[in-house]
Amino acid sequence: MVLYKHKKKESRWLDACANAGHCASMLFMVMIITLISMEIFVQTVFRFSTFINEKPLVYFLTAVVMMGVAQVLRDGSRARQTFLFSRLGARTERFFCSAVTLSAIALCTSALYQSVIMFFNTCRMDVSGDPASSACLFIPHAIIPVGFLLFDLQLIAIFFRTITTPGRKPLQHRD
Repeated sequence: MVLYKHKKKESRWLDACANAGHCASMLFMVMIITLISMEIFVQTVFRFSTFINEKPLVYFLTAVVMMGVAQVLRDGSRARQTFLFSRLGARTERFFCSAVTLSAIALCTSALYQSVIMFFNTCRMDVSGDPASSACLFIPHAIIPVGFLLFDLQLIAIFFRTITTPGRKPLQHRD
């Protein structure tokens, strides 16, 4: 009973992190739309370009993707290959799902490690963007490890949900 309460608490915490990432993703999407609209307006009315939209748009797009990944995993709205799994028994499906999830955790943890190294190298070398905007690259590089961390935590939660939920096939949609 204590373990169940502990899992519920961690699940609520992960859900809150995924929701926060989703809100941040929506905010960055609004910022992308605003910048594009501003650029179109300036080009149409004043007949010149601001030339500052390219870098922020790439940064914001990175934030949209990295902050929204955990929400996609949490909601179960990812693309799943269920044709093969629908023909397997619950135990075999649980084994394959666990193996695939562990592989994804290993890959995501490796990407998390490399993105943290990239972030610290960017900070240490004080790398900046093009001379026109001279934006510091550590800002978008900081978003990537946060996104990978949320992604990794959701994968770990899926793994534990897969191995600890008896009587249900792992790929059934979560209610």
